[in-house]
Amino acid sequence: MDDSDPMHSFFPEAAKSSSPETVLYSALSLKLTATSEEIRKAYRKLALQYHPDKHTSKSEDEKAELSKQFQRIGFAYAVLGDEGKKKRYDSTGRTDDKFQGAEEMGWDAYFESLYTRVDRKILDDDKKKYQGSKEEEADLIKAYNSSSGSFPSILSYIPHSHHTDEARFVTTINALIASGDLQSTSKWEKTSTDEKAAKLRKKRGEKDAKDAEKAAKELGVWDEFYGDGKKGKRKSTSGGNDVGAFAGEDGEGSLQALILKRQKERASGLDAMEEKYRRIEEEARAKKKARKGNKRA
Repeated sequence: MDDSDPMHSFFPEAAKSSSPETVLYSALSLKLTATSEEIRKAYRKLALQYHPDKHTSKSEDEKAELSKQFQRIGFAYAVLGDEGKKKRYDSTGRTDDKFQGAEEMGWDAYFESLYTRVDRKILDDDKKKYQGSKEEEADLIKAYNSSSGSFPSILSYIPHSHHTDEARFVTTINALIASGDLQSTSKWEKTSTDEKAAKLRKKRGEKDAKDAEKAAKELGVWDEFYGDGKKGKRKSTSGGNDVGAFAGEDGEGSLQALILKRQKERASGLDAMEEKYRRIEEEARAKKKARKGNKRA
């Protein structure tokens, strides 16, 4: 493998391909004759499908795979969406030109900023279109059947899901059960009424929201995201802070990067707390069972 070409980090198969000049087009499901507008549209469609913000409630393994796909799509567009890079790639099948910004901020942040520059409102628009739609209902049915009614699993399957959507999901699924479209299960009855688990999810969601607003204030973009919508002067976070050089012109990218970092840090702590709580419950049940056994003896 030629490690000098960054394409091989995202598309290792390209190193052995007899036609590497087609790999990036295939990643975006495009023909080699695709126009710049077709390239842009294909990228936006796929980036929306795999964007991490749309799948925050999925399992870690699923999020890792989706993130990998998002990076592949982002890299393909970073090349094909740039006239100079595209021309060189089309003629040589190589992509080892400089990617300005990627060296300083890292590939994850680079792809995130690339996506944001295309249209930062696209996820919000998709969320409005999706929630309450037939597509969401079909996804709820599929998630319910595949998980035997496990509410946490259902939440991890549905795009854009948030703790504030839980009551709506329960109402929808119970209506589907009442109509005969779904069969009630013991797992559904137990997990959909688990108040302790619901409180933990709510706590996590509220903390995320507070951190997002705090980060917006730190970066000088509070008005843009929470106020009148006007863009103000971004505050630099370089000098050893969370997002470094990523806080340039693309303030919303900085905000996302900082929030993502904090969410990851907090999620690990809450996961540990949840695991600790689960162990305590298991130990309590085991002790109770042991006491019953001693009484019988």
